[in-house]
Amino acid sequence: MFTFFKNKILFLLFVFLISFFTFGPVSAKNLGNAFDLNNSANKMGFNTSGGAQIEDVVGIVISSILGFLGVIFGILIIYGGFLWMMAGGNDQEVDKAKKIIKNAAVGLVVVLLSYGLSWLVLNIFVSAGPDIPN
Repeated sequence: MFTFFKNKILFLLFVFLISFFTFGPVSAKNLGNAFDLNNSANKMGFNTSGGAQIEDVVGIVISSILGFLGVIFGILIIYGGFLWMMAGGNDQEVDKAKKIIKNAAVGLVVVLLSYGLSWLVLNIFVSAGPDIPN
């Protein structure tokens, strides 16, 4: 049994080394402008010609807050699923887990709708913020 695990570890180490030494240099050859932050920011749609516009700052703050809230509601859905799995047939725990999942799902839908509305307002009416690539 030990030789099976030893062979498996050696195989995984071999695969890692082969992929590290072959794919690493291939992907690193096109890093010419990778550290030019103004070029990267311009490609993403941010204005780097001067000071930050108030619309840009508001758009970034709103997107950051809504992204953070989306992550929190996603974690709450996972937590509710974990509680449901660990309920062990206890109806009160299952109901508690269902309530957490339902409320987190509603919160996630609200966050997604508000993100879409803020994107619409910032990109169409104000013409600020980064464009979402197709």
